[in-house]
Amino acid sequence: AKVMLDVIKFDSDKDIMELRASNKLNLRIENLELASYSLLPGVECLSYGYPESDNLLINKSSVLDYDYTTQGKSRILSVRAPAISGMSGGGLEFNNKLYGVQSSGKDNKVSYCPSYQIVEFLK
Repeated sequence: AKVMLDVIKFDSDKDIMELRASNKLNLRIENLELASYSLLPGVECLSYGYPESDNLLINKSSVLDYDYTTQGKSRILSVRAPAISGMSGGGLEFNNKLYGVQSSGKDNKVSYCPSYQIVEFLK
């Protein structure tokens, strides 16, 4: 089945966008609260995504640091987790809150747009 998405806005520096769609397929959609603070290095969390399939993949992950910045000087959340093609756009969850959206990764180091930047973006 195809779902039509409308792009509301995007930020290419942070690699995030706001999309809107109708739920014509009556999918069960659960929302996670966006965290308003940062995770500390060493915190164990979970990364979610659908890597090139319809099957949800959940990986144990661990926060490394906010050690990189984008060209626009936005901080990037780095996490130790398997870098798997197709996981971009997936969430980073801890205690039922969303702490980031995956952008890219390689060599078991995955980059996320942190939740506090998403909160600002959605205002």
